[in-house]
This record gives sequence, C-alpha cells and structure tokens, in this order.
Amino acid sequence: LLDLLVRHDVRVVQAVPMFYGLLLDAAERRGVTFPAAAHVMFSGDVIPDRTFAALPGLFPGARIHNIYGCTETNDSFVHEVDTSATEFPPVPIGGPLPGVGALILTPDGAAVEGPGSGELYVSTPFQAAGYLDRTRHADKFTGHPLGLDDRRWFRTGDLVRRDADGRLHLTGRADHQVKVRGVAVNTAEVERVLLDHPAVREAGVAAVPDPIEGRRLIAAVQSEPGSGLSSLTLRQHCARRLPRAAVPAKLRIVDEPLPKTATGKVDRKALDRLDELSTLSTVTSATTAQGRTS
Repeated sequence: LLDLLVRHDVRVVQAVPMFYGLLLDAAERRGVTFPAAAHVMFSGDVIPDRTFAALPGLFPGARIHNIYGCTETNDSFVHEVDTSATEFPPVPIGGPLPGVGALILTPDGAAVEGPGSGELYVSTPFQAAGYLDRTRHADKFTGHPLGLDDRRWFRTGDLVRRDADGRLHLTGRADHQVKVRGVAVNTAEVERVLLDHPAVREAGVAAVPDPIEGRRLIAAVQSEPGSGLSSLTLRQHCARRLPRAAVPAKLRIVDEPLPKTATGKVDRKALDRLDELSTLSTVTSATTAQGRTS
C-alpha cells in the first residue's frame, strides 16, 4: 500500500485508523512522507493517540478530517482537525452534513437542546431502508422518537456529548453499559482511559460472567515497544481516573497486536477466549506446583 501511494501520487485517502497505523510503521522504516496528499480522512473507529499525532507529519500538505457514520446511515458527520493548533484525541465527530438530521435523547427520552449528553439518533437522505432480517428492526429504524416529523430515523446506539460550539463527541456505546457490583460501567470509557496511558498502543475491554460479582471486567493492552509497562502501573493509572468498579479485574499486557474483527476493530469476544486461556494457564501452573510439592 505504501508503494501504491508513492507510485500513483495519491491526493485523497480515506481509511480506518488501523490502516494509518500500519502505513505509519512502513513509512518510518522507509523514511518517506506523502506531501502530495490534499485530503486525509479517518473513519470507522477511534484513532489511537500515536497514530493521530503522526498524521500531520506523514501528510504534511493535507487537510485532515474525522468522518463518522453508521453503516445503516452512511458517512454523515465530519470534523476537520486543526493541524495548526494542538488538538488531542478523542477527536470530535463534528457536525452533520447538509441534509442530515441529528437528535440527542437523554435516558428518560427528553431531547437535548444545546450542550449535553445522550444517545444519538440520525436521519439522512441516503440511509438504508432497513435490514433484510426484519426481526432486527425493533427500536432501530423508527419514526421521529418524539413524533415531530415524518422522516425515517435510525437509533445509532452511540452515546455522544454536544459541546458549547455545537460539535459532537463520541463518548461510548449504549450496549457497552454493564453493571459491575451494582455500579453502571461503560467499557468504552475504560478503554479510553487505558489508551490515555502513553505506554499503551491498543486496548480492549470486555465484561465476562462471574459467579460472585455477576460481571467482571477483563482488559488486554498492547504495550509500546521497550516501555516496560506493568499491570501495577496500569492499575494505578486506571484507579486515578475511574471508579473502583470500573478498574479491570484482570489486565493482560502483550507485545503483539490484539486480535481484530474482519473490519479491523479489536475483537472483544476474543478477549473472552484470552481470559479462558489465562485461567487455564493459572490452573495448570497451580496443579504442576502442587505435584512438585507432593
């Protein structure tokens, strides 16, 4: 891909954050940048801090945009990054494109006017008509939740915050809300806190069943090479920023990239399997130790 960008003098690039992370590593090894690119867009996932910070240097002549949109509604929000100022992730998803309707509802169903937080509903002139499997329609493709127009709306399941300038910030997923020891925890928020640590390159968090607590959090992170990151350091980092129930019960630190889905996102279901393997390893080690003692 790096060779293609160089050979064809590409001017416009849109890709998921994982693409830019891989491109960054390849470009650093080769010692090249892409000054011909005029527009660079990332979409589909939260961009890691390291990748985001490197984009202006990798594409020195480009305007950089964060693009947001569900598969069902297509790309529908955009934010242009101010490369002349210091801007840090998480990057806003910005505002709706012309013709796109955006509605934020609080958990009790009230519309958020002005700054505030809630679940995002979107209506676009280019959204899907629905799912082939009609059983999935429930609470997704709807009319206006408050009955204020006759447009078709889509319930995204994304939690957002509108700031004083009207820009939207993605804060999590409604389906990432879990109860741990009776406390509501958003696993996406825990992931963001883990990613805030400078020695963490990737992070994934999952809630798994627990016979005593009901649910417990497990996390896996890929550390930056040579960082010497320890689970104790990471726990202290989380404890300073999260309520006690939101600090993962188990933390795994690995050197290699975390398992991904087909779309390049961290596979949280695979974290369950990592937890099972870790438990199996612990049991095996204990059994071996017991045998030596006997």
